[in-house]
Amino acid sequence: PCPGLCMAFYQSTLNTAAHSIKADSSANYGIFQISSQQWCTDDHSPSDNRCRVACRDLLSSSITDDIICAKRIVRNPQGMDACTSLLLLSSEGWAMHCKGGDLSEWVEGCDL
Repeated sequence: PCPGLCMAFYQSTLNTAAHSIKADSSANYGIFQISSQQWCTDDHSPSDNRCRVACRDLLSSSITDDIICAKRIVRNPQGMDACTSLLLLSSEGWAMHCKGGDLSEWVEGCDL
């Protein structure tokens, strides 16, 4: 089952326009709460912009760019653990609700 559905639910409650400011003035954007610190560029904080995307583009209802960026993040050797260690999202939602759990409920009823 796709861990991305669980992750998106606990990070943004599936809200594609979710935006949160962090204490260090960086921000998290979109359905996966992708961090401006390393993965996208905004006008408020310096970024490595590893996904080569404007953070504001991650706030639209089209999540193609969000998915492409999230895939880039998890292609790291750490896999899904890269999500928290590379500042994609807060570790609380992923670690407490998704990591190591039975994720089959997230695709139940889907014809996959």
